[in-house]
Amino acid sequence: MEYGGWDAKTEGRLRGLLNDLSELHQRIRPARNRLLGHNDLSTILADVPIGKFEAGLDDRYFDALQSFASLVRETGGGVPFRLDALARTDVAVLLKALVDAAAAEA
Repeated sequence: MEYGGWDAKTEGRLRGLLNDLSELHQRIRPARNRLLGHNDLSTILADVPIGKFEAGLDDRYFDALQSFASLVRETGGGVPFRLDALARTDVAVLLKALVDAAAAEA
């Protein structure tokens, strides 16, 4: 933000997106911290929710992040930034493999 040399319109849009990201992060953070604080085998195997936030809040966060990154990239003459929709599938597959491996070891 500080060294982009943005025009006033772009800087205003970026600051708005940054404010949105900060606000959304504050709402997601407690659930994320609980999850990270209980990253142990018994908790994983119990498959019990240990933190939550409003449905869709994470999607709104990543949409705002993509918009912010795209605006920065396009302003610099690049192409829009797109978060790969397949990344969610990759994460789900990885997490399932880890849980299955942990269960097999137990």
